[in-house]
Amino acid sequence: MTAIELRSELKLILDRISDTEILKAMRTLALRTAVQDEEEAEMNRMADLSDEAIRKGEVYSHEEVVKYISDRRKAK
Repeated sequence: MTAIELRSELKLILDRISDTEILKAMRTLALRTAVQDEEEAEMNRMADLSDEAIRKGEVYSHEEVVKYISDRRKAK
């Protein structure tokens, strides 16, 4: 079943529902899904940026971070 077919079927089902609580719950579900899709896209974008930074050598290793923190603590 294609997305268009599913949408058409859902529209027919929604047109038959008169219970506002059910409609509100379905609306909440649909909106939550849209937000989750946006959040997933943003996480994927950030992961891609991280992968690129790693490839370019723009990040510190764990050992470098530990040494940096240790050195800063000693300087205080």
